[in-house]
Amino acid sequence: ELFWIIKNGIKMTGMPAFGPTHQDEQIWNIVGFVRRLPKISAQEFKAMEEQLGKSPQREQGHYHH
Repeated sequence: ELFWIIKNGIKMTGMPAFGPTHQDEQIWNIVGFVRRLPKISAQEFKAMEEQLGKSPQREQGHYHH
């Protein structure tokens, strides 16, 4: 269900469809993150943000969502 929602979006809710811009493998990674998110502490989330800030992909503009 999460895969479908992330891939196709939900009209009129602000939830965009990631299918046109992301491969299925990337969408499954997003699903895994969303499932893990409730268990992540504030410190873990901050560490992920800092790691993402150093990512070459971010510098290339791949994380503009």
